[in-house]
Amino acid sequence: MKSLHLLILTSNIENEERFGILGPSGAGKTTFMRIIAGLDVPSSGELYFDDKLVASNGKLLVPPEDRGHSGFHCKFTMFQKL
Repeated sequence: MKSLHLLILTSNIENEERFGILGPSGAGKTTFMRIIAGLDVPSSGELYFDDKLVASNGKLLVPPEDRGHSGFHCKFTMFQKL
């Protein structure tokens, strides 16, 4: 059985603010984004949007379509001139 552990992350991202996630292969970047998107749930801990609890301890409380946010994945090779 494969086990994945993410560090405790506390962050406030303001409305219309952008952020990026960088790290080596296998660090949990995709898992983190899938949890934010509502495609996966955290096995422990909580996820809030605007002070509203959306996921907690393995349970999805607010479905992805009701979260009111968006995001996308990209590869650095798409932006080679940066």
